Amino acid sequence: MGCGSGSPSGPTTDATWHGALIEGTRRDEAVQVLNAAWPRVARRFPGRDLDGWRIRWTETSIDLSAHPTALCGTAQCAPGSEAVGLTQRQSRQIQLSWAMAPSRLVSVAEWELCNALSDSGDRGCS
Repeated sequence: MGCGSGSPSGPTTDATWHGALIEGTRRDEAVQVLNAAWPRVARRFPGRDLDGWRIRWTETSIDLSAHPTALCGTAQCAPGSEAVGLTQRQSRQIQLSWAMAPSRLVSVAEWELCNALSDSGDRGCS
């Protein structure tokens, strides 16, 4: 049994998905969101996988002050900014937050998965 997160959303669990380790809360829901995002990502980057990546789901927004080089769109994020998705290619980690409208979950997941799989010359899912 995994360690409890203390939140009503259930315990924190780990699993793998397309080679990536899924960490954080609501694992079953996370897999559903990722499965819904994957077809667009796989069409854009056929044959690529997420081996060696970690996908971490959190209940709160991602505090970008801990990531001073993060980009918000095409510009650096302002200090104190928060995000619902973040891809850190050097550490091979994707962070996704449940703190967004449910209607945005799949599109934000698509964007971050594409960022992870893109090479320097690629343009994500655009």
